[in-house]
Amino acid sequence: MKRNPMPLFLLTMAVVLAFGLLLTGCGLNQADDGVVADAETTTPQEPALDGRIVESESELQNELEAIARREAEIARREAVLEERQAQQAAEAEAQARAEAEAAARRPIVLTIPALTGIEIDLNEDLSSETSLVGDRVTATLAQDVIVDELVAIAAGSEIQGVVAQVVPTRSFGGQAQLQLSFDRLLTADGDLLPVAAVLDLSGERQRKKDAATIGGSAAGGAVLGRILNDKDRDEGTAVGAVLGAAIGAIVAANNKADPIELPAGTPLLLTLDAPLTIELDRNV
Repeated sequence: MKRNPMPLFLLTMAVVLAFGLLLTGCGLNQADDGVVADAETTTPQEPALDGRIVESESELQNELEAIARREAEIARREAVLEERQAQQAAEAEAQARAEAEAAARRPIVLTIPALTGIEIDLNEDLSSETSLVGDRVTATLAQDVIVDELVAIAAGSEIQGVVAQVVPTRSFGGQAQLQLSFDRLLTADGDLLPVAAVLDLSGERQRKKDAATIGGSAAGGAVLGRILNDKDRDEGTAVGAVLGAAIGAIVAANNKADPIELPAGTPLLLTLDAPLTIELDRNV
């Protein structure tokens, strides 16, 4: 009796399949055990603050300390910078304050141009007949001298000088002359400044009728001389002319040129010959 081969074949396939499943299960268990072991021995990786992967806790601590040191250095530099900026600001403020104080102490400089007229009143009597060269002369400013709407020289300041030239009227036909030279200015604040100004004064000349009187007297004297000396007409004429001229001179002497008489308080206009620089205190 023949056996059927199919049961044997099926049995063989079942054994092979069971063995394959057994082998597969063992491999999976070993793989799982390896994964678990790796998981137990490996520390999870954490990213560092600078983007790198930190491998350990100590490295992470080192990174944090380095960051703290960098932040501390940045803070120190910022503090130094702020201190330097504050120092520079304080120095700039001190310099600005010093410049302002210096400007406040710096005087105002005014210049009075040459040919400026200054009204003065004489303090002494002056005369072409009695004054002498070298006599001291002073005068007081009658009005303020204004420059740029500021009082450059206050009224009451004293200008000082001397009599530089005198021509008296001690003979007929003369003209009295008086020259005053001023070289110093005493301001109302007590400052003594150099100044240059000359004042020329002239009296009136002897009148023409005085010369006519002298001429007429000479002619009359010539006629008189001829009458007095008929014997020698030439000699009589010459003697008469001299006599007549002398008579005319006596008449003219009583009508000679006017002298210059300047009593104290006489107002005069003085013209500066050179510019005059004045310094004014800003605090006044």
